Amino acid sequence: MFSSLFRSFGMAIQSIRSRVWHTLLSVLGIIIGVAALVATLSLIDGLEAYANEQIGKTTSLKAVMISSNQYERVNGVSVKIDSIPIIDYQSFEALSAAMTLPHTPYLRHRRNRSIKLVHQEDKLAAVTHYTTGRFHPDREILLAGQFYTPEAVQQQAHSAVVNEDFAQLILKKMSAADTTDYAQTLNQQIVLQDSLQLSIIGVVENDDFIPPSIYIPVTHLPAEEIGNRPPTIALEAQSVEDVDSLKNAAISWLKTQYGDQHQRFSVQTNGFRVQQAAQGFMVFRIIMGMIVGLSVLVGGIGVMNVLLISVSERTSEIGIRKALGASKRAITTQFLSESIAVSVLGSSIGVLIGMGFAALAVPILKFFMEGLPFGVSFTMNTMVVTAVLAILIGIIFGTYPAMKAARLDPVTAIQRE
Repeated sequence: MFSSLFRSFGMAIQSIRSRVWHTLLSVLGIIIGVAALVATLSLIDGLEAYANEQIGKTTSLKAVMISSNQYERVNGVSVKIDSIPIIDYQSFEALSAAMTLPHTPYLRHRRNRSIKLVHQEDKLAAVTHYTTGRFHPDREILLAGQFYTPEAVQQQAHSAVVNEDFAQLILKKMSAADTTDYAQTLNQQIVLQDSLQLSIIGVVENDDFIPPSIYIPVTHLPAEEIGNRPPTIALEAQSVEDVDSLKNAAISWLKTQYGDQHQRFSVQTNGFRVQQAAQGFMVFRIIMGMIVGLSVLVGGIGVMNVLLISVSERTSEIGIRKALGASKRAITTQFLSESIAVSVLGSSIGVLIGMGFAALAVPILKFFMEGLPFGVSFTMNTMVVTAVLAILIGIIFGTYPAMKAARLDPVTAIQRE
């Protein structure tokens, strides 16, 4: 069986070699269609890779997020809950201690507040992060000083860390706005709107998504603020594989500590963000593939045209083969093999052209659109889809010419010569 298939493909390749230019012109539609498909899918894959990278920067895929639900839906209407369960600093420590899996715990609350320097009346404003420490150490890069320690949080140390933007505001107040010597801001005293006085001990690099900010120990968070807007807990696992187990352990602890009210807590992971992005790109990929696939369909019709011409030109050859005992199956296999070979040839050329076009398109786009955030990505999925498509085109559009050749009457075919 395999020997007959190899023989059929060998005859198909010989037939293609005997009229190379005619074949190439006939499969031009497949070449263009596959090139467009590969270029489109490669650019979409590059965009998806960029999106996943940004999701990884803004959220941790290893974190389990626990927050209090402040609203519930009644009859399709969102209503504020009168009494909500909360987790304060003591509950946070108890929850962390109950987790048996290795993890890094965080407690964080974010609020916009007015701030001023000591001995100055002019007010500033900043996003105030009440935290137990550096939430994203890989992004919260120290430029001067240090970050406060967990011990400082427990002791309610009057320490604060600011980002570059807020440090620049302080330097401007100090008439030193033209410098980036953030060490000058260390030990400066600032006062929050609730009269809490803090000493700046560190400056961190700006985050692309956060305006002027300060970070202070979460133990300074007022009790009434905890009741109005409970802080959020993050339990960051050591590996993505441990996230589900850590999430289940946290839910079990909430059930034990809060009873029926545990349902008022939201326990989520950030993996759904990647899943949502993947679903969106999949829909986009399918739609674009269907649009570009129309040109591939036209290319398939070209393949069928090549084979119909081939059948017409080789009528006597087919008649002689059938007279010598070739079966309908053998004739069908030969022409299907030739159809698949032609499709694979056109698709291979299309893949190379598509990859070249996609690789060339990105630098051109970046030239006209400075700061374009994504590049091209050639994935195995794209190559597999293209290979399967080439075979399907060969089979679908080669079936009719192959059946037509197999049905020829040998006597009539020989006489046609």
